[in-house]
Amino acid sequence: MSKADDLKTWRNMVVSALAVYGASLTSDDRIQRLGTVTGVYVKPKGKRLCFGADKHILATTPQTAEGVAQFVEKFWFWKPSPAAEPADET
Repeated sequence: MSKADDLKTWRNMVVSALAVYGASLTSDDRIQRLGTVTGVYVKPKGKRLCFGADKHILATTPQTAEGVAQFVEKFWFWKPSPAAEPADET
């Protein structure tokens, strides 16, 4: 797999994981939500994702949707958007 494929793979995974929270990535890999761009960027480093702001690393997580979810829920206390949650079939 080429570096371009690796970049596309991790980026698509992060975009999908953020969509559950009504958020996305900007073209420079910063997290944005509700029209507001945060100062937090996401970058891959080995098998982990680094979340940082300017020269500070805020957290690292595994390169998984669960890792992204853990970060946004712990850092910003975000909850999944109601539209993104599966319907309760009772």
